[in-house]
Amino acid sequence: MRTRFYVLLGVASVALAPMVVTAAVVLKMDTADLARGSHLIIQGTVVGSDVQWEDGPNGPMNFRTVTTIQVDRTFKGAPAGVITVVEPGGTVAGLTQSWPGIPRFNLGEEAILFLQRMPNQGLLLPGLQPGDLTVFGLEQGHMTIREQPGAGKVVTQSFDGLKFHGSAIGIEATPKRSLKDVVAEIENTVAAQRGGTDKEGGR
Repeated sequence: MRTRFYVLLGVASVALAPMVVTAAVVLKMDTADLARGSHLIIQGTVVGSDVQWEDGPNGPMNFRTVTTIQVDRTFKGAPAGVITVVEPGGTVAGLTQSWPGIPRFNLGEEAILFLQRMPNQGLLLPGLQPGDLTVFGLEQGHMTIREQPGAGKVVTQSFDGLKFHGSAIGIEATPKRSLKDVVAEIENTVAAQRGGTDKEGGR
């Protein structure tokens, strides 16, 4: 796809010149950055997925994958039992629209998600609509939880389709971390930002 689009990461935007886009260039964000830019941070399980689209003159267009998440824990934002997360792209009748760095979920997957709500105005990727909840920071805001024999639940990030700004190489997956350690880090980060002790302040 030859296109121009912007990766919107809260306070910063990184422009990609017209090209065949094979990777999204993003600013590197740690847990504090992700928490600061998110409206909602949850831990939950994928219980459903649906692809929606618009009817265009030459067939379906502007695909959007709507994923249903059963929320098990809320770190930031209003608690909810079930939420829907929307990402641009998807597959309909053998036709696929894909964007580099966009998270994709598997049924039954357990994950920690840093989510932002799309604004009522401004640039949106095709398929996204004002008010949609979407993963903040692309794959950076998607932490997958898996059971590891002998170690319990561990957390990883894949970073598929991402490159950090200023680097010509892709990003390797993070080392596995215990779910307990990741949960503690997020809880401490959100508490610090809420209390105003974070170095750049909280939302």
